[in-house]
Amino acid sequence: MVNHRRGPWSQHEDAWLVSLVHRNGPHNWVRISQEIQTRSPKQCRERFHQNLKPTLNHEPISPEEGELIERLVHEMGKRWAEIARRLKGRSDNAVKNWWNGGQNRRKRNPDRLDDGTQGSQSVQSSYSYHPLSRPMDRREEHPGQ
Repeated sequence: MVNHRRGPWSQHEDAWLVSLVHRNGPHNWVRISQEIQTRSPKQCRERFHQNLKPTLNHEPISPEEGELIERLVHEMGKRWAEIARRLKGRSDNAVKNWWNGGQNRRKRNPDRLDDGTQGSQSVQSSYSYHPLSRPMDRREEHPGQ
């Protein structure tokens, strides 16, 4: 079994992947992976389609695109690939990341603070902490032992 690298791609790997896709086409991922040697076919395919494809739009998602994403999620659910196809130059991962991102999450739930607590309501935990209490020592539990 071939050991494939994990983690971030180097600029050299990115350039090499783009070159191999240009030469072999964006379909023969097994062959491309064999030439790169350090990445699996799936890693190569995902890196290209999610990050390196020349037609991808890397600008922040516009307010208009955000409204469209919200409408499409309401209509069809979280089908990111289908939603991305309806946006020009956006990958499914970019759409999903925008949806799950903090700015959009706060917009959908304005009462929730960044730390996950409710802003306008006090939320009590089922676990209460009493700084003056201490756990009982086993010797106190059974004196004389």
